[in-house]
Parts: sequence; structure tokens; C-alpha cells
Amino acid sequence: MMRLAPWILLVAGCAAGPPVVQTVQIGGTEVPRQSLAFTGRPYAIQHQDAHPASHGTSGGLVDDGGTISGQVCGMDLHAGVEHQGDHVQVTGLAGLAPLWLDVADRHGERRISGTLGGRAVDLRLRSGGISGRVAEMDFHLQQDGDDLVEFVEYHAVGRTAVLPMALHGRDALWQMPAADQAAVLPLLLGCLRGTLVQGDPTALRDLGFGGGPSPAPQGAVAFLHTVLPEQALVSYHASHWCNAHPFAHRRNIKP
Repeated sequence: MMRLAPWILLVAGCAAGPPVVQTVQIGGTEVPRQSLAFTGRPYAIQHQDAHPASHGTSGGLVDDGGTISGQVCGMDLHAGVEHQGDHVQVTGLAGLAPLWLDVADRHGERRISGTLGGRAVDLRLRSGGISGRVAEMDFHLQQDGDDLVEFVEYHAVGRTAVLPMALHGRDALWQMPAADQAAVLPLLLGCLRGTLVQGDPTALRDLGFGGGPSPAPQGAVAFLHTVLPEQALVSYHASHWCNAHPFAHRRNIKP
């Protein structure tokens, strides 16, 4: 009778057994790692083996933070999470673009900084707003109920457009651990860049956190790979929705 090698038996035994639940020590107690899922417009991600004490960033935790995978803005996302004591690090790929982000809580705000596809990310989150930059876009958003509203500045060669926008689901955003905020928020805001080329003004009002997942706006996935043309800014300025929005009177295209 043919005998199987011991390592073959070992592998077969591992494959047949139940999945191993990873645990961590918190206050002398074994606590299982978490499997989390988050959806919104437009994203759906899973965070496997998340640390159960991972909502903050600067509390001294040094440990593996699991992995994040899924889709954001039509792009496949694969990232690892590391808790580094005074910040959380999220690194991986969004589509084919390298993602390298740090998240830290300091001076009453959460800062997400790093690079996404070689483009700068520097966002500051407070309980009442979001400000900062993703690629060539500067965001200025203030809380209005469960929305974050105001305007975004798009910078292209020779022209800048300042346009009203709304980001929905402020409460759902703050229910996410810091690593998941960092993995989703820059990509979600970046959706707007690709849609400029398509001339679809509804993209400025259909982004948000929470609720069921929705498909990415047309052209959104291209935001890391396209050049923003001046004509895209002109077409947005002429759109009926931008001119009708309650914040539209505050800002305009600069000559």
C-alpha cells in the first residue's frame, strides 16, 4: 500500500479543520480579532483580523492590524494594516497604484497623510469637518447634520474651479476604525477627479458612507491615470446643478 509523506498528511489535516480564530491579549484577557465589513457609495470593503482595540491611532498599540480588501471607486483594494504606537500605517495597492498612508490623532484632529499612486494625500478630519488635499483637489467640508458640505477646489494647468459638493454619512464615517477610514476616504474623494473628464455633475452629490454599496460613477476609476483637462472644469462650471446648489454663489471659476 502506498504511504503518504507526513507533510502531505499535515497539509490535508489543516485544510479539513475549522478556521483558526486569531486572538490578542487585552488587559490579561484573550480577545478574538474582528472581521469587519463596510459599504457605501461607492465602496464595499472587508477588514479581516482587525485588532479589537483599533479605533484610535495614537494610544501606544504596536501590533499587526490585519488586512483590508474590496472595492472603492471601482478599484480593487488590497492593503495591510500595522499599528505603530503613535500612528496606524496602511500600505498596499488600489488597482495597480501603490498606496502608503499614515493615520495619527493629534491636537484634536485625525490626520491621514501619504501617497496614493504617487499623488499626495493630506487630509485632516475633525468631528465637524474635513479639509485637505488628494492629488490636485483641495477639500473644504463642514458638518451639516449627517452631511459634510461646502466646496472642493480642482487645480488644472492654467485654471482652477471651485465647486460645491456634499459627502453623506458623517456618522458612518466616524464609526469606522482609523485604518478603514484611511483606506476608503482618499479613494472616495478621488472618485470626483475621474468623473470630471466625463462631465457628470451628479458625482458631486452622490458620494457617502454607510448604506448599501453603489456602482462607481462613470470614469471614476481613471482618477489616478488621467490628466485633468481645462475643458472638464469649464463643463462643470456650466452645469445646471452647480449653479443651483445653495453653496454655488460662494465660489466660481477663476480666470
